[in-house]
Amino acid sequence: VTIISILQSVEAPDIFCLSEVCKGLCALRREPRCWSRLDVGSLKSLTGAGLRRLPTSIPTQRVQALRLFEPSRDSKYSSVDWTTFLKKLACADSLRRLDLGKKFGQGEKMIKSLMPLVKNVEALSVEDLKAKCVNVFLLLLRECPNLRELRFGGTDISWEFFLDRIAQLGAVHRGAGAKSLLRKISHIGWVWGPAFPVSYALSRLPASCPELEELQLKGLHTNCTPLAPGAGAPRLRVLVLKDVQFLPGGQIAMSTTLHGQQPAPQSPDAVTALMHAVERACPVLETLQITRRAEYISKKEQR
Repeated sequence: VTIISILQSVEAPDIFCLSEVCKGLCALRREPRCWSRLDVGSLKSLTGAGLRRLPTSIPTQRVQALRLFEPSRDSKYSSVDWTTFLKKLACADSLRRLDLGKKFGQGEKMIKSLMPLVKNVEALSVEDLKAKCVNVFLLLLRECPNLRELRFGGTDISWEFFLDRIAQLGAVHRGAGAKSLLRKISHIGWVWGPAFPVSYALSRLPASCPELEELQLKGLHTNCTPLAPGAGAPRLRVLVLKDVQFLPGGQIAMSTTLHGQQPAPQSPDAVTALMHAVERACPVLETLQITRRAEYISKKEQR
């Protein structure tokens, strides 16, 4: 029991190394209690053929956290390798957390192969989601009625539209009028494309996700115009707004990127207006982090 409790707190490579020590410990590799987590990215020497055989080499019926990343940049797992691996997994009833690497954000077939596994998933993360895969990814989220935490990244997607679609899934799961159960939404990675207003983060999104407790978004803009009063975010405790553009007057930003020296400095009045809006909209807020979007100046312009 003591050895099993130790193995439950280590990663897959350590379990394999320990199971090679002696014949007695080799049996631990077939013990389902040792495999509550599986991080494919930690298996540095795993080949494509090894990935396809992995679910038959270890028991997967108790895996609760699954991380599907490639071990290194030199790894070249094909979509066939990944789909074969996923079809052999037996963790549909136990899986609670799923972290997807970049390749899953770019391949529709691999996203579809995940659908039988996510019925009990509560936390889902995806890196570098491409616009061509958004509709398929939304279909995957339809299969996650218990989802509470979502982390996403990508550079060619309108995130305002994407989040609106996600907020509508509550009605799909539980009937007309039902709201989303998401408690944590985080934007990870780089941000590129159209900026969206801070009012979306303080009013519209919390109205669609009333259970929201933690929100992290990137690539926003705000100005000196006071935000219209609304329901706000009554349960929000952590708010992180990164790469915010503070514009003078009633200006709006069309892009998240600022190329070269700007004609006017970012407005301190817009900062003041934002802080007043946050105080009104988030009565129980405990953590607030706001970062300004910096101008991009090339080396040639710097000279």
